[in-house]
Amino acid sequence: VLSVFIYTFIMCFMFCCASIASYREHVTIHKNLFFRWEIILMLLSFAVLFGMRYDVGQDHLAYLDGYINPFLHKEYEPLFALIRDTLSNAGVHPIVFFAVCAFIQVFCLFYFMKDCKFLYPALIVSLFMGQFFIHWMNGIRQDIAGCIFLCAITCVIDKRIVGFFTLVLISVGFHYSAVILFPFYFLYLKKDHYFNSVNVQYLLLFVVAYVAIYNVDLLTYINDDIFYLATLSGYEMYTEDVLERFADITKIGVSMYVFILLDLIIVSYYKKMKCYYCGRKFNIVYDLYFFGTVLQTLFINNLVLARPFRYFRGCKLIIIAYLLFFLYKKGGLTVNAVVFFIVMILLLILFIATIKNEPFYFMSI
Repeated sequence: VLSVFIYTFIMCFMFCCASIASYREHVTIHKNLFFRWEIILMLLSFAVLFGMRYDVGQDHLAYLDGYINPFLHKEYEPLFALIRDTLSNAGVHPIVFFAVCAFIQVFCLFYFMKDCKFLYPALIVSLFMGQFFIHWMNGIRQDIAGCIFLCAITCVIDKRIVGFFTLVLISVGFHYSAVILFPFYFLYLKKDHYFNSVNVQYLLLFVVAYVAIYNVDLLTYINDDIFYLATLSGYEMYTEDVLERFADITKIGVSMYVFILLDLIIVSYYKKMKCYYCGRKFNIVYDLYFFGTVLQTLFINNLVLARPFRYFRGCKLIIIAYLLFFLYKKGGLTVNAVVFFIVMILLLILFIATIKNEPFYFMSI
């Protein structure tokens, strides 16, 4: 009951703040003004509440143990270690540390979309009902890096190479594996999409869904170099028992099937959304969403191989929001209204699964 109340309350509260920000975008000449009271309140409420949450996952508990006990301080990337060590050595409660991490994540997401404030309410729905907020506070370092990378996409759009490399370098300061993001500037410098054919997208989705659902073993074709690559990209903690992990098959649950259905709906509306939003931001975000979705689904049964593509989960969050807004605006009495209802039902299933599997516990003060 507590989890239902807290998750629903914070989502509704942030949705109201986002709606105010969305409305004000239409009644003010300062379209890109970001630091308004409703936006600041929305970001702070998220940061404070999820800074107080306890037992988000195995990684979260490891971060907490390392923060409380300086002798357990593990060598992490410099920027993450700087925040942790500064607050820990000052005797600041771990709630503040986790709140700072949550604030960085949610700030980067909404700052990246500051020129699309009409999308803010849909982003809140996607963030909570799409389970993204749960993953944020477990894989903290990589998801901070991924959220910072979202802001770097703006530099690709504006062709600001110094800004892009600076932001990706900051991302590397939170997770070394972010080095894989450097080439994306050149990939999208003169081109903003690689997945233009809907039929090809359908084919790829069906192939990777088959691989995931039927546990097709792709690891037979991967040699020992994977250990070396994993170490270079910051996943050395997963390589000690990696052979056993390779043998273990991740259980495919309801959420996996729901996301496959959502991906199929998104692809079916790709052309319509591309014409409706008409811009490099949508094109690049969609491309990265599809690229990440295909590879994460392909390697769903292996943590080491799937983790690098976690960087593009933020793009999935945004694309779901794009879809919700499009269906809402184009609804009426058409088939779009039916699809909107179906999408909301699918998201509701994910939200219920979150409440059931990830109950909210307050961290002791």
